[in-house]
Amino acid sequence: MTSAGHHRLWSHRSFNASIPLQLFLLAGGTSAVQGSAYWWARTHRSHHRHTDTDQDPYNAKRGLLWTHIGWLIFKTDHKVGTPSDISDLKRDKLLMFQHRHFNVLILIWGYLIPTLIPGLWLNDWAGGFFIAGALRLTAAHHASAKFYAASIKSDHLFTEHFLHQLLGSLDR
Repeated sequence: MTSAGHHRLWSHRSFNASIPLQLFLLAGGTSAVQGSAYWWARTHRSHHRHTDTDQDPYNAKRGLLWTHIGWLIFKTDHKVGTPSDISDLKRDKLLMFQHRHFNVLILIWGYLIPTLIPGLWLNDWAGGFFIAGALRLTAAHHASAKFYAASIKSDHLFTEHFLHQLLGSLDR
C-alpha cells in the first residue's frame, strides 16, 4: 500500500485514483505505520531533489543504519536548500485529514483492526496483537527498509559499507 499510495500516487503522481481507491490506499498505507502520506511524499520529493547530499533525508552517505531506520526515527531539516513543491499535497483534503489525525489512525489501522480480525474470527486476541500487529509491522519495516537501503545505494557503496561494518565488528 505504501508503494502504490504514498510513493507512486502521492510522491510521484504516477497515476490518478478515484476517491474509493485513495481511501483504500490511505488505510493500507496507514496500517504500515511509516508516516502519513503527506509526510512521506514531502520527504520523498525532498530526497529526489537533493539525492545523497546533506539535504537528502535518506542520504545514503550517512550509512546503512541511517538508510535502514535512522531517517524514520530522527528528525531532519527539509527546509535547507531549495524546497520541493508540495502545494498539491497541501490542497488534498484526504491527505491532510490523514496527516492531522495520523496518530489516532495508526492505532485503528495499525493495531486495532489487525488485532480484531484474528480476535473475533479465531478468538486469538494475543496472536492478533502480537503477530498481526507488532510482528507484522516489525517484519514489514525491516524488509522495506533493507530493500530501500539497497536500492538507493550504488552496489560498491553498499558492499563497501557492509564489509566495513562486518570487519569492524570482527576486530572487537
